[in-house]
Amino acid sequence: MLCEFSEALVFFGRSGHPVRLPNLGIFAPRIDKNGRFGINFKMDKHLKSEMNVRGTFTGEVVNRDMIGKSLEEIVERWNTDHPDDKIKIKEK
Repeated sequence: MLCEFSEALVFFGRSGHPVRLPNLGIFAPRIDKNGRFGINFKMDKHLKSEMNVRGTFTGEVVNRDMIGKSLEEIVERWNTDHPDDKIKIKEK
């Protein structure tokens, strides 16, 4: 079934039509600036809200301490941990 679903996404995507699956989301064709096609997925609101119920995630979050940090703080952490592979941010 999933293989057929994949083929359906390609079929409808190539014709420029999105595929909506109730309670799952929308798979819509896209094209990037270089002319390459792909598929974007927009998760259903209910599914997204269920995934984000506080206290229900049972997996491990790597670098949990970086949640909520700014880009500058994340780059600073990377540069401290990787002095031979630093990231430089262009100033505006």
